[in-house]
Amino acid sequence: MLVFSILVISVVIPLYMLYWVSNGRTKNKSQMVIKTLGSGLVILALYLFNNWAFVGYYLRYLLPVLFVVAVIYGWMRVWNQPWRSRLDIGQWGTVFGGIFLMTISGLLLVNIMGSRIVPDHPVELEFPFQQGIFFMAQAGSSPALNGHMAVQSEPELRGQTWALDILQLNRFGYRASGIYPEDPQQYVIFNTSVYAPCNGVVRSIENNLPDLHPPERDQENLAGNYLEIECEHGFIVVLAHLKQESILVETGESVSINTRLGLTGNSGNTSEPHLHIHAQAKSESKGLLDADPLPILFRNHGWLVRNDIVRLP
Repeated sequence: MLVFSILVISVVIPLYMLYWVSNGRTKNKSQMVIKTLGSGLVILALYLFNNWAFVGYYLRYLLPVLFVVAVIYGWMRVWNQPWRSRLDIGQWGTVFGGIFLMTISGLLLVNIMGSRIVPDHPVELEFPFQQGIFFMAQAGSSPALNGHMAVQSEPELRGQTWALDILQLNRFGYRASGIYPEDPQQYVIFNTSVYAPCNGVVRSIENNLPDLHPPERDQENLAGNYLEIECEHGFIVVLAHLKQESILVETGESVSINTRLGLTGNSGNTSEPHLHIHAQAKSESKGLLDADPLPILFRNHGWLVRNDIVRLP
């Protein structure tokens, strides 16, 4: 089901929009304006909303190029048509369809644009990796680009409201060998070293849970293998879904920025190998996810949202 959804959002809908704006059933220029605006807003929304790591990050840049070509071709076909003409039922359907697409895509774009707004009281951390190309799969301050925001009203889970899910890409812009391989070792980020994002003390760890084969999930141990660090400024950082028995530090141990902590894995309630990181206020609770959530600014990288890339030497 996930692969089907990926193909629909990444391939089927964009191709249909390109066909729709370029085909010859347009009878006048006013109709073409509506088709151009409707398909253009859909393409823009998909460009910003879709997780492009699934089908290749750099294919994202092909989408606007193809759209421009399709629009030019479509306008060439109606250039000699009048601005107004009598439309049949099917052509009126095209007009209302374009208006519907503009409305839905516009609402989605408003939500997406809000993802760049930095919430109040952010904390600053060092990026937890040192080498490679990293892709933000879930990140930002809008539900459209950050699925973690769905839990902000749930007391036991709200600490991860501003969490980020980070993938790693190869030089061609792919996160794995295939769209959704079952072998976790086929994912670029699997076995990548994770480093301390702050100076602090290790508060708790889990190191013994198995790495799963996608799409398996461990819904009892949500964080999988994890590290909980109390940073020197008094807040907590959680790094989750680490590789089994890869954690190199112990509870109570002091760490400093760039201390090597362990390796990324695929443990816990995860759809595929990635690093989950979130910050929350210090709490007396023993829960990993139930304190006041804190947004994260990464030093030298700022506030990150889905489809942002961090390139490290």
